[in-house]
Amino acid sequence: MRIIKIDKDIDWLPKPNQITTIISDVMPDRHLITCSFVLAFSNEEIILTDLHARGWDIPGGHIEREESAEEAVIRELYEETGAKIHDLRLLGFVEIEMFGEKPDNYKYPFPKNYMVFFWSNIIHLDDIQPNDEIRGRGLIKPEQVLYVPWIMDNYEL
Repeated sequence: MRIIKIDKDIDWLPKPNQITTIISDVMPDRHLITCSFVLAFSNEEIILTDLHARGWDIPGGHIEREESAEEAVIRELYEETGAKIHDLRLLGFVEIEMFGEKPDNYKYPFPKNYMVFFWSNIIHLDDIQPNDEIRGRGLIKPEQVLYVPWIMDNYEL
């Protein structure tokens, strides 16, 4: 386990808070994981999804009831990109800690929860159609991926 970044008082969380980005091959407490994401590769390219809400981003999202983090990321990846993968491996996680009172409308585990990140290789790409969540997908070369906001913010991962 290696801590690679610590951010404090992130705007989209109840304050005070701290987000710690950790590279690890050990999964955090599964009951506290809210989201899972994947860095999926085809040769030297990474697949990204073009979301209406955020633009180009890595595939992933919230875990549904009775779903594991692995099942969620496989489902989200396919829904957002049409990609099928094999040999899913944990890359690390983000630990989200809040130090104040729990807000009335906060729906996630409190005062601590996690977002996990996996990596994998793509074995097949099915066609996808734009919908109310996505505009499409892209296989991005290493020299281009550095300009994607999520990658710029989380380059260490």
